[in-house]
Amino acid sequence: MSETRTPNEMWQQLKETTLNVAKETIQKDFIRHKSWITDDTFKLIKMKCEAKTKSPDQYRKLRKVQKSLWRDKQTKLDALCSELEENAQKSNSRPVFQTVKKLIKPFQPHTVAIRDSTGKKRAKGGKTL
Repeated sequence: MSETRTPNEMWQQLKETTLNVAKETIQKDFIRHKSWITDDTFKLIKMKCEAKTKSPDQYRKLRKVQKSLWRDKQTKLDALCSELEENAQKSNSRPVFQTVKKLIKPFQPHTVAIRDSTGKKRAKGGKTL
């Protein structure tokens, strides 16, 4: 015969099972970052986030993160500019214009419209219609 369990015991079992499955399937610490940020800078960012909660003195000492980010971005821009100059010397106009477009074009995020079952837009640019 089956044991009679209380609703709390059943809830705890369901909760534990759900959490265990979620830990196995969901990726932890998935962080997107720009391609030009180096691993060393990313480690500094992580250290600074940890220091913010633990020790304010160490947090203040980690101001070099901004300089490191600036240096990484400058390195990426220098690489793009050298690529541009190299293609310009070879008279490859298509890569030159593509590189210029990367450098000049401002970032435009993709907006996704939410549609209801009838196909009518329900949200646009973060605002509900």
